[in-house]
Amino acid sequence: MTYQCELDRWKDLAIERLAKMEQLSSQLEERHCHEVESYKAENQHWMSQLNETQREHLELRSRISEQKTMYMKQLADKDAIIEQLRSSVHNLKTQIISMQTMISVNDPSFDLSAIVEVDETSDGLSQPGSERLEIKFDSSIDIHEIQDDLVRMPTTSTSIWQEPVIERLRREKQLASKQNAVLRRQIKALAARERRARLDAQNLKNQVFRM
Repeated sequence: MTYQCELDRWKDLAIERLAKMEQLSSQLEERHCHEVESYKAENQHWMSQLNETQREHLELRSRISEQKTMYMKQLADKDAIIEQLRSSVHNLKTQIISMQTMISVNDPSFDLSAIVEVDETSDGLSQPGSERLEIKFDSSIDIHEIQDDLVRMPTTSTSIWQEPVIERLRREKQLASKQNAVLRRQIKALAARERRARLDAQNLKNQVFRM
């Protein structure tokens, strides 16, 4: 009888222990499944974030490439404009020198120091407000005045010979001086445009280099 009671007691303990083990195993499995689902959801979230970041990165690279191409084209256009303006300034300066030389032949006392000078400044792009090309002459002569002078000048050979030589030379000198003044104003305007074009080109270069 005692043996049977002891056997039943151990049997009940074993059944109770087995039930607890099954309950613990079920709890562990449930927790494991929950953690796996949580890890999957988190992994899916980060994968989605990674894909979005990669997509944005590709878009930014494509946009930067397009902007760089556009800036390089603008830079080439600016360089072409600068070269064109430089050529125009050179041609105008040559015209002025030729006209001044022609006047000096008729009037040796004419002062050639008034010829417009265009100097390249050493720091034209480094200092704000500085001129890349410095104009050493300014004038307010209007081109309409030159046209009026051309109208008033004698056009026939008879009237030219009737007019005193000194008066004719004086008129030609005045007309040439006014033409020179207009050319100087054109050089000044072209110089300002060239300076702005150089600054724009430098800004474009800086933007391209920062990419």
